[in-house]
Amino acid sequence: MAPGFVLRHLRPSPAETGRLGERLAARRLARGGLALQARRLRTPQAEIDLLFRGGPRGETWIAVEVKTGTLGPVFRPSDRLRPAQRRRLERALAWLAPRAPRRVDLVEIALDPRTKELRWFHQRGESTGGRSGPEALHCRPGDPP
Repeated sequence: MAPGFVLRHLRPSPAETGRLGERLAARRLARGGLALQARRLRTPQAEIDLLFRGGPRGETWIAVEVKTGTLGPVFRPSDRLRPAQRRRLERALAWLAPRAPRRVDLVEIALDPRTKELRWFHQRGESTGGRSGPEALHCRPGDPP
């Protein structure tokens, strides 16, 4: 069953919701040109939800933290990733790829309970090779994830 359908129409457990969000994020980021390297990768420093390589030659390592949930009255994706958790992810990336450019991104997938619309927020972190800004994309119920 498609992850978007399950999130919109069924009531998955919190653990299932997290896994579905990770699947949606992996698909969307891969379609955007990133190469998926690992899912739920455990390192001594942290568990990385999704690990990608990106950049013109695939030189940048990207740890993606995925947060999935129901949209509330106030929605700020950047509030969902605490500074301590971001630092652990940065240390995990440094452990995996000590000399390569790297960054930590946040993806939040939120279900609007009234419209059943899935909203996608991708906040790109700073790279060791330069800066990048946030982007917000919205999916309608019929859109592919």
